[in-house]
Amino acid sequence: MQVAIRLVNLEFYAYHGYFAEEQRIGNRYVVNLTVWQKSTPATQTDLLAETTDYGQLYRVVEAVMQSPTQLLEKLAFQIASDIVGQFQQIERVEVWVAKYNPPLNGLCEKAEIYLQYP
Repeated sequence: MQVAIRLVNLEFYAYHGYFAEEQRIGNRYVVNLTVWQKSTPATQTDLLAETTDYGQLYRVVEAVMQSPTQLLEKLAFQIASDIVGQFQQIERVEVWVAKYNPPLNGLCEKAEIYLQYP
């Protein structure tokens, strides 16, 4: 059995972007995260210490979001690799990162990238 933990619609204001104006002005971002781990004793014991604490997952995402990158691909990869590096029980990470109102010279609600790691 596998257990999936999802954090949905984490909102951040951050300064990622390829263009200097994006890095200066900042933008609204939304992150969705799913982590997969093997069955955990917490399903029987009801103890937080025996599973992945999603508060800690949030703090990893928050820390990555505070460090500007140029590309959403790099941002999603950094989130996923930091999570796998910090939580040994995590086997797979799926990350969606959306940037609202990307600079496209046209109407676009958001640009989004999906990454699965490993």
